[in-house]
Amino acid sequence: MNPALNVDEGHILGGRFRAARLLKKGQGIETWLGVDLHRQKQVVIKMASSGHVSNQLRIRLEHEAQILQRIQSPHISPLLYGGNQEAALFFVMPFLPGTTLAERLREDPLSVREALAVGRSLLSALHEVHTRGILHRDVKPSNIMVDGAPITRAILIDFGFARSESLQTAIRDLPVGTVRYVSPSKRG
Repeated sequence: MNPALNVDEGHILGGRFRAARLLKKGQGIETWLGVDLHRQKQVVIKMASSGHVSNQLRIRLEHEAQILQRIQSPHISPLLYGGNQEAALFFVMPFLPGTTLAERLREDPLSVREALAVGRSLLSALHEVHTRGILHRDVKPSNIMVDGAPITRAILIDFGFARSESLQTAIRDLPVGTVRYVSPSKRG
């Protein structure tokens, strides 16, 4: 049990989403595998305790939910639900079967056909967000979900570092991203 969030396995959020298993935890944010009790489908629940995270992190999480609500693309995981409960800000997205591209690349290199499928999917996702004035700013293999073998589709996830005009200027202009994947012009 996490005392900061007071969420454990079996905890129900929003009256319908049951937390099943903690997937990842870091920087004040927990990501849980869960179940939508109304639809009996697996979901991913991303949450942060409003009392235990910085104002900047809370704003970024709210911004991520706002972005996901606006985007409709088969190559981006949509927002299903967002809310506050017990001093925790949370939002829910569909569970995506498959694995991250990072995990897949540890097994074998991609075939040319798979690399083209990932490239097409990513270009489609990035085109969709860029036409809406959004920059993802953390495109990397661990933020790309891919389907089975062979890979035929990829989905861009984790818009926590995204930038758009709706994000406060003081936060919008801070450098973010995973250094290994940041363009050389942004590193120095």
